[in-house]
Amino acid sequence: MKVELNVPERLVLMQIAPKENDFATLKVVRDFLNKVSFTEEELKEYGLVVQSEGTHSSTNWNSKGNEPKELEFGERMTDMIVASLKGLNEKKKLEQKHFTLYEKFVEKEKRE
Repeated sequence: MKVELNVPERLVLMQIAPKENDFATLKVVRDFLNKVSFTEEELKEYGLVVQSEGTHSSTNWNSKGNEPKELEFGERMTDMIVASLKGLNEKKKLEQKHFTLYEKFVEKEKRE
């Protein structure tokens, strides 16, 4: 599945990745995190800066970070993302930051 994602969407995707599971799934999660994380070139291009104060941190980027970049996800990765988003929805734990990702992954899956 090909999806266009901007910096904030990629950051949110990293947060919803499963932290525990079986070995095979964790291998997919590792590949997934490598795919959505940022290259050195992207860090410079987007001016990504993480600021930490105590237990809180924030990430800032320039306007180029709002431009989408096309990423391709395999079937298992896509299923994992969809399951995570659906799980948040079922538990009524979706937040505004998840909205566009839900549309791009879950709603798109329904249309196909």
